Amino acid sequence: MPTNLLPASVLALLLATSCTVYAPMQPLMPLVSQRGQVEAWASSQFTGRLEATGAYSPVRRAVVTGALTVAPKLVQEYFLVTRQYEVGAGLYQPLGERCLLSALGGYGQAYNHRGYVDAALFGPGTYSEYEARYAKYFGQVGFAEMGSIATQGVTYRLVKADFSYLTDTRYGPLPLRSMLRHELAYFMRADVARRWKLTFATGFSISSTPKLDTDSRHPTYYWSAYHANRNLLIAYFMSLGIMLQPEHKSK
Repeated sequence: MPTNLLPASVLALLLATSCTVYAPMQPLMPLVSQRGQVEAWASSQFTGRLEATGAYSPVRRAVVTGALTVAPKLVQEYFLVTRQYEVGAGLYQPLGERCLLSALGGYGQAYNHRGYVDAALFGPGTYSEYEARYAKYFGQVGFAEMGSIATQGVTYRLVKADFSYLTDTRYGPLPLRSMLRHELAYFMRADVARRWKLTFATGFSISSTPKLDTDSRHPTYYWSAYHANRNLLIAYFMSLGIMLQPEHKSK
């Protein structure tokens, strides 16, 4: 996308609260509630990142899921490049006619490359650039209330990310091997046509991994630990999208 359509100042605002190279996939809840039911949805975040997800119930009370996300490099200083996938399986339980409870577990892999400039009160900010590849394991629970026109719900996900590498452009490999993150999301889906829904989601991911000790007289270690700790910071997401639920006959 040309930078005149998405100015660097806009990207700076969108990425300002995401200093970590970790980029969470949206922990959204599948809304299948019957055997044989299928749903698929696609969304875009305001940074240009695209995500596609599908869910299917092969047997009563069970669901399998899959998701992909990609983001290209749009500009030179404020960017997130990502390629990720994840697969999951779990159970769901209708609660009456309007509510749904689900639980999932899964696995995924990711490649991320992020660059940004820290805001500074005086003078130019500091440029940081990280690159990482990691595997992740997750468990998730979700609750949804389904109305006649709109559905809304919340999900919580616990993620363990294991880095195969994590590097800084100036200081090289960073001393962070894994981290544990807690992710919370709110979503809403509204009917717009037969079997089609508009979707909105927002949420955040926070780390509970202790920060590395930066109390060292060796400057190289200090800066390596400092930048490793930057990747434990909070990450946010917000997206708009569309969802398809093909017509399903109860079996």
